[in-house]
Amino acid sequence: GSLSVLGEAAVSLFFLVGTIPAMYWLDSMGRRPLLIGSLALMAAGLLVPGIWPGANIVVVVLAFAVYAFFSGGPGILQWLYPNEMFPTEVRATAVGVAIAISRIGVVVSTYGLPLFLNAYGIGPTMLVGAGLLLVCLALSVVMAPETRGMTLDETSSLHANRPETGVQVADLRTEGRRRG
Repeated sequence: GSLSVLGEAAVSLFFLVGTIPAMYWLDSMGRRPLLIGSLALMAAGLLVPGIWPGANIVVVVLAFAVYAFFSGGPGILQWLYPNEMFPTEVRATAVGVAIAISRIGVVVSTYGLPLFLNAYGIGPTMLVGAGLLLVCLALSVVMAPETRGMTLDETSSLHANRPETGVQVADLRTEGRRRG
């Protein structure tokens, strides 16, 4: 009814509003803490309806508002981080891959979410979403460097010859020259 429309509007507003402080936090707290903190709070927002699927509408809207508000961090970092992380020779390709993966995720979630909700209900669906965010959180804790205040030359060499990333900057530069 009208209450669900109001709830959807409120959550959508939080998606928009959440990008504003995230832009400030990029430089005040840094990229790594913004990413890790945002992912943790987004997961918490989905855990509430996941653990308590019968919660009243106010609790559900607040939980989704937390999720939506803090999605601003990863939302803007998907544009910034790839630009900072890769050498000039492959930067455009890296940004393109990051955006493509993001768009694939949007399509899969847009069409998959209703199917998953119908098949399994809100609790398991939200727990899967929270689980995916926790996987992203763990990967970010292990792999996401802090790039605040660094030049592009400094940030693009951060992953050079780091065994845990499996990326060799020299290999990326060679691949970039072959394509260009």
